[in-house]
Amino acid sequence: MNAEEEMINYVVVGIGINVNMRVGDLPDGLRIPATSLMECIGEKVDRTALLKQLIETIDSDYDGLKNKGIMSVVKRWRENCITLNKKVKATLPGEVITGVAEDVTQQGGLVIKMAEGHTKVIYAGDITILE
Repeated sequence: MNAEEEMINYVVVGIGINVNMRVGDLPDGLRIPATSLMECIGEKVDRTALLKQLIETIDSDYDGLKNKGIMSVVKRWRENCITLNKKVKATLPGEVITGVAEDVTQQGGLVIKMAEGHTKVIYAGDITILE
């Protein structure tokens, strides 16, 4: 995302949802930590109803972003981010880092405080909670 005070330049959103599948059907390299909604709730999910609810939620959140600004989204993100204040491992292209997830930036990056005391902002990669 790129934003300035009172103005959104662009937002890139990506989402993947495993709906009605079994983790055992995935190739070996993707089984852990993958799951699906069906496996989490124990029953099949109506994909049409899920998509409708997802679109309504995204639309509502986008309206909130336009009307209240980026910090309203960041505030909600921080409130719901399960990685904050936890020790994490970030697997990035060419490197793996560990540290404590401290914050989410206005641009959508995860701030990780390394053992040496400095911080690194991660915008893409696989994040694993270690404790």
